[in-house]
Amino acid sequence: YRGNDAIGRLMHDFSCTNPNDMNYKELAKKARYFKEEKEGVASMSQILEDMSCYNYEPLMEDEIVAVVSNNNPLSKKSILSIKDMADFPFVSYYKTINLRDFTDNYCKTYGGFTPNVVFETHDYTALRYMIEKDKGIGLLPEKFFNLQHSDKVTIVPLKEKVSRSLAIAWDKDKFLTEDEQNFLEYTKKWFDSL
Repeated sequence: YRGNDAIGRLMHDFSCTNPNDMNYKELAKKARYFKEEKEGVASMSQILEDMSCYNYEPLMEDEIVAVVSNNNPLSKKSILSIKDMADFPFVSYYKTINLRDFTDNYCKTYGGFTPNVVFETHDYTALRYMIEKDKGIGLLPEKFFNLQHSDKVTIVPLKEKVSRSLAIAWDKDKFLTEDEQNFLEYTKKWFDSL
């Protein structure tokens, strides 16, 4: 979802890799810290190693599915094994975006192959366009993809089920202000509505 409202701007910022392109200054400042400052990079590495120092609220589980053009032969299948996709070209996010690591590892673990990515981007709209034009197939979160319906693609579930988990986290020692608590509740409700 990329509407011109608070949630649309927030969704843009969540998927944005360049802090200079973010709408919310607070998120851009934090992203810049974790991406560019030595202490922030080290901290982010530690976060990935030890999540026990954080409170977090799960937001959603989003199943990864195959997304293919209606012109692709895989669109005729009611379910796919990841192994069925090994010989097809893929479109995907840049390797710097964690969903790319997730789907690449999924292909290696369950399919025994590294996807042949012929187009990569940070832009969700470009991925949709390339799939619609049958330039490649995608492995994408189903609920997120369905926020913008397209009658030019088919979503095919995978036999080897895997989901992406989304959560919002903050330091265990951090007391949430009223505004932060309101933001947390609003975000949880929004994700619950998907």
